[in-house]
Amino acid sequence: MNVFELFSNRADDNKITFTININKDIPTCLLSDGIRIRQVLSNLISNAIKFTNENGEIDFKVSFIQEKNNLIKLRFLVKDSGIGIPSTKLANIFEPFIQVDNESNRKYEGTGLGLSICSHIVKLLNSRIEILSQIDEGSSFWFDLDLEVCSNDEKKKKKIDKKI
Repeated sequence: MNVFELFSNRADDNKITFTININKDIPTCLLSDGIRIRQVLSNLISNAIKFTNENGEIDFKVSFIQEKNNLIKLRFLVKDSGIGIPSTKLANIFEPFIQVDNESNRKYEGTGLGLSICSHIVKLLNSRIEILSQIDEGSSFWFDLDLEVCSNDEKKKKKIDKKI
């Protein structure tokens, strides 16, 4: 997966252990908006790297939840051992321009738009981002998606159609 490749060097540079685990039971051909899913995952992983100190850990997992009627439900999870988010801030964390506090704004830089954009994208994909976080313990962000299972022939046809 190129999301892992994109961030593994940055994690290495920050002395952060970055692991990926994709369930082996997930079909190889799924119809989805890969660009938007990568955009959300890239933002969540980038934030995890930004807010995780040296010698910390980030886990990225894609889990199989269920399959029903040619649809497969997957869970995408980004978990870090970073600074965490106070429980008082969790209710508004997906609002635009919201950051944890003024000190964080100066130290970690950013506009406070990333999580809001991610939340909107995931809503357009008929899901929502969930979060668990604890100060000095880290954060977990996840969302579940129902994706259509396809055959490799369908995948090839979609690629050809997109080129035209």
